[in-house]
Amino acid sequence: MCHKSNDEKDPGIALRILSWLRISGHLTGLLPALVLGFFIAAVPVQAQGVVVDGEEALVRMQADLPNSTLFLVNGPAVTFAGVEDDTSVSIQSFQKPMLALLALRLVDNGTISLQTSVADLLPEVIDGGPFKAPIRIHHLLQETAGFASPPLTLEPTPLERAISHTLLKRFAISVRSPGQVSSHDPIGWAILVAALEAASATPIENLIQNQILEPLSFGGERIRIDHVSPASTHMPLTISMKASTLARIARLLLRNRDASGQAFLDYEIYQDFVRGQNGFRLHPAADIMSYGLKIRRSDMHTWLEPLNTPCEASDFLMAFPVEGTVFGAVSSSDTCLPPALRQAGSTLAGDLFPGRVRPVAEGPPLAQPSKLEGRYVPARRSPAALSERLDILQAGHLSVFGYTGDLLRVRRNDGPVTIYRQTDAYRFDAEDREGPRLTFSPFKLGGYVMDGNNLFRRADILAAAGGLRDMMPWALIALLTAGHYAFGDRSKPWRRMGQFAAAGSVLVGLGLYLELHSWADVLYRVGEPWLITLWRLGLNVGLMLVLSVPMFVLSFARKREIPSKGVAILTAPHLALVAVSALIIFFTLVLWGVAGTFTPY
Repeated sequence: MCHKSNDEKDPGIALRILSWLRISGHLTGLLPALVLGFFIAAVPVQAQGVVVDGEEALVRMQADLPNSTLFLVNGPAVTFAGVEDDTSVSIQSFQKPMLALLALRLVDNGTISLQTSVADLLPEVIDGGPFKAPIRIHHLLQETAGFASPPLTLEPTPLERAISHTLLKRFAISVRSPGQVSSHDPIGWAILVAALEAASATPIENLIQNQILEPLSFGGERIRIDHVSPASTHMPLTISMKASTLARIARLLLRNRDASGQAFLDYEIYQDFVRGQNGFRLHPAADIMSYGLKIRRSDMHTWLEPLNTPCEASDFLMAFPVEGTVFGAVSSSDTCLPPALRQAGSTLAGDLFPGRVRPVAEGPPLAQPSKLEGRYVPARRSPAALSERLDILQAGHLSVFGYTGDLLRVRRNDGPVTIYRQTDAYRFDAEDREGPRLTFSPFKLGGYVMDGNNLFRRADILAAAGGLRDMMPWALIALLTAGHYAFGDRSKPWRRMGQFAAAGSVLVGLGLYLELHSWADVLYRVGEPWLITLWRLGLNVGLMLVLSVPMFVLSFARKREIPSKGVAILTAPHLALVAVSALIIFFTLVLWGVAGTFTPY
């Protein structure tokens, strides 16, 4: 069931009145232009590129999204399907452009700047050392700050107030320098909320009320905002509002006007917001990561969507500014909403909107790639927890090889080889046209690549580190067997080697077990980070003991102290196994980033 609502004035009134005055002969000379100017200024004209039959369009969308609440904004008209306009809906992905609008309002009134260092606003959360690249407000809005993803094992817990700065600091773990790549970053949004509250000395609930709802004439309407603890892919807030409120806020992606007809944002700021003039791009021809928005282009159309929306999101939208139309959906099912709405919206856009040839991007030509080959691993998430990092290394990979300057070969996991042909610097299309386009970053020597909509980063030899997890228990057991040299009638060095091997294997094994299974719980649920420092200290002490074992073996071999007669002839191969196991343990922990790490986060 579809129904429409229309909450804006009819701009045709001005033209009808002017036409009547002309016919009556009351206007002469310059008076028509003056009257026309008066009415155009007085009446809020809605820019609308294409008139769409909302009910028919939503009926078609329901075929692809049968269990979703749908809405369509087209000029002043809003059409709903599967919901009444006063029904409450919960948003997740739309929080990003909504919080971006809020931040840009504060930029507009001078409270903050897009270049403001977050460390200046939240020194207790972000370290602002002189030798570190500063994290700025625009990094948070474009999801390029480089924070680690929250552990998947955590569940979002309702909070009475915004997350404390003490807990927020534990989540604010940097895994890369800011400005390298854009990916879903719930910690960045939680820090943005805290930064906006600190800069304005106003709770986020009041900021949204004062800066967004009231200018849109929702002053008497309250939306429900609940704080939740960071977890998995969840955003820092849970926001519920009427479907009509969501649709009218979404109209800001089409029209920079508040309820009175005044500009909602300064013209230059708004153009930067919806056109991404200062946005982040992985490649000059790739999608633009603007403030809370991703600006995407097909061959014929340009649209806006919430930035880096995960599959778990309960809401999604596509806004076509030139055509004056927004397609939106909210779902409570397990459907992966973004690709489903993208497919439905793109089909409708192709049928309803006139095609516009995409202009060729101007700029200096890119140099030809110097390094593309290697092994790439998924980079959609960047966790700090060791277990999740190893899971990503084992989940899948992209092998790129055979680059000749025009062609390259790609193998996804252990599948067949696909041949790609270069269409532009750092861009390749499959020769059979069946594989997704590859877009390599021209920065960092091609350290990142988009495989269709999936982001990968080059890991090379580190990509094989995940497979060492299965070998680690056996290496520890083999090392532990050297403990028997600590007993019996043996010289002191032999007994010392046995003691070191036994103690080292136990300390490393216990530390690794806690690191793999308890790090997130101890840091975020128990809230005792000193325990992590304690077991990491023990693990590194154990690692030093383990590393001494090959030295003992080498010393015994040089002094010819290894028995070679009778049953003792097995001592030599056993010592070789123990030494190799110790080296495997050491180099594996170096590859995993555990060796030499003592701080809890």
